Amino acid sequence: MGKKKKKVEVPPPDSPQWQNQSPFRVAERSWKRLDLPPALLHTLVNPAGDFAAALQTGTIRTVSLAADPRAQCSEFGQPASPCHAYAFTEVPGLLLLRGVFAPDAQVKVVQACLSEFARHPNVTNLDTHYRLPEGGLWAQAERERADQDVAPLERRHDGNVPDVEAYEVKLATADQDTAVPAVPGSVRIDPPTTATPRLKNSLTASEALKRLRWASLGYQYNWASNTYHLDRKVAFPQMIDTITAAVVGAVANVTGYSRDQWKSEAGIINFYQLGDALMAHQDRSEENALAPLISFSFGNSCIYLIGSDTRDVAPTPILLQNGDILVMHGSARRAFHSVPRILENTLPEYLTPPQVLEPGWEPYYNYLKDARININVRQVF
Repeated sequence: MGKKKKKVEVPPPDSPQWQNQSPFRVAERSWKRLDLPPALLHTLVNPAGDFAAALQTGTIRTVSLAADPRAQCSEFGQPASPCHAYAFTEVPGLLLLRGVFAPDAQVKVVQACLSEFARHPNVTNLDTHYRLPEGGLWAQAERERADQDVAPLERRHDGNVPDVEAYEVKLATADQDTAVPAVPGSVRIDPPTTATPRLKNSLTASEALKRLRWASLGYQYNWASNTYHLDRKVAFPQMIDTITAAVVGAVANVTGYSRDQWKSEAGIINFYQLGDALMAHQDRSEENALAPLISFSFGNSCIYLIGSDTRDVAPTPILLQNGDILVMHGSARRAFHSVPRILENTLPEYLTPPQVLEPGWEPYYNYLKDARININVRQVF
């Protein structure tokens, strides 16, 4: 018989054995534990999405909006429940809107994120390492699901950092694979900044979808320098611009930033798988710090931590659920925030295939049931 593996003892989240210790890092480690203790769950501002207790204790308060965003934007649909907005006592400048998206609107946005927005000319994390199909990753995965003979995605390089400024990818003038037209011209893709010899030399589209982590919208983002490529601006998706502008207008009485001032200039779509996390960071790449940042959540719930402009302050834990909208303005605009945990089996029942009448929803559901999609939209200037 083989030797028994020695059990590795993981230090408590607040142990001095950890490197880079800070109150924010302690909170992140606490929420990443396999078994979340009840005492930790009780610290959530809105456990189980119920705001009643938080309202009674004064942790949050309801906020009146300048207008119902649904009345300003038909893309939201008409949910049966009313739209509510909340402000957080411990996090000035943070707003949460709930009940804005109808189920059919949620379906529409999720489909667009995967099939339209995560493809050229928008750049994804996969582009750096693999040659993605002209018709988009989702369209190729659909052909795989239909048992069509399609070539796998091939690596761009051998895993060493190539001595090039950027990859130039030619775009087709028309796309016969999907209803989404391709943009004539070309797109530039940043090379890798570190060696990646362990990546597979080829991937199926279905395998690659599990490794999709982000797609840039509008001004394409340079992850190496945390700046925008001002010479690489892609037309911003009309759907996302429309719903974002409606939210900005609805909260203008709180933020002081009017819909007329707003421009959707850049955005990141984050694709989380169960087990993924996004560690504490600030959004400081935008020159305009007065404009709010608008964030949309779809799929499984997550734990969202937000503090202040330093990691030395313990963050407030918030449960974000499918359809929730966050608005960060004022001091919250530059606050450290993170997503240490995605909560499995939290996708609403109304998004299961028997209850969704949209044709072709099942493969999107199969992706979303183990994932979370976040769209955050910014004004750069």
